[in-house]
Amino acid sequence: AVFVEFGSDRHLQDLLIDGSLQVAAGSTSPAAPFSVTRGQARLEHCGEFKHLLDVRKEKMVYWEEGASSPKNLPVPAVRCIRVAVLK
Repeated sequence: AVFVEFGSDRHLQDLLIDGSLQVAAGSTSPAAPFSVTRGQARLEHCGEFKHLLDVRKEKMVYWEEGASSPKNLPVPAVRCIRVAVLK
């Protein structure tokens, strides 16, 4: 499951207007380590990011396999998650 919250009580309008929640499996590069020390994760440890769901002016987004749409992840196992700003 993934849960992401936007804005705050002090900044109610601080929301992502047009975005995307994306996931990636681990990189297939031999240079990417299997495990990473906390604080040393890098983008090159991630495979290709795939769209999971849209984020449009919502205070929070939630996705759970089998219960949300889409029902299944676009990658076999998630190593990386990112919130992308589209506009």
